[in-house]
Amino acid sequence: AMQERFRVTLTPGEVEFNLDLSLTGISGLVLDELGQPVAGARVRVARPGDLEMAQGVVVFGGSGGGASFPMGGGGGSMTNQDGSFQLKGLLSGEELELSVEKNPYQPARQSVGALARGELRSGFEVTLERGGALRVQVLSSGGAPVEFASLYLSREVEGEGSSTRDAGAHSGVASLEGLAPGEWDVEVTSYGFSGGEEPDEETQERVLMIKAGETTEAVFQF
Repeated sequence: AMQERFRVTLTPGEVEFNLDLSLTGISGLVLDELGQPVAGARVRVARPGDLEMAQGVVVFGGSGGGASFPMGGGGGSMTNQDGSFQLKGLLSGEELELSVEKNPYQPARQSVGALARGELRSGFEVTLERGGALRVQVLSSGGAPVEFASLYLSREVEGEGSSTRDAGAHSGVASLEGLAPGEWDVEVTSYGFSGGEEPDEETQERVLMIKAGETTEAVFQF
């Protein structure tokens, strides 16, 4: 339940105070293209745009895009073996958006709308489509793995808007899964440290084709 505030009047002696917390939430299913349940998918709810604001950019090491904290309550959840999920403690009276992520599928978004206080809305169904993967090697001019590098992808489709993904390189390798098939603009930035306060940056950009169910390999050498 969401945190609520109550006014209590204290009088001499013991005071018994009973309260009810309103429980607002949603439940539903996550399926693949064949209608089979997807277990272990990450499900979150937030106000539209808040998920992007909370998404941390991974620059030095790791992959996938960092941690996020839903602004709609609930704290996120994982789907069960039957693909079902339930999120409680959501904001009421505001437009909300449902986000579902699970590699190797493409991330999915679905409008929730506004929930009434205490409403438990069921029947949500999200279909995940399989995506492609990208593995990038980032090397120095001598062929050694670059210690610090970042990977930024962008894709714009007419009528669908733009999509972006980012990751950091670990030991000269950066990987991303669940990419929509098609052409992606890939920007790799290498960071070098020569004793100054700011790192020396060098960027290369390339357009790469992503195919569903396949891993595209690319090498960027600085």
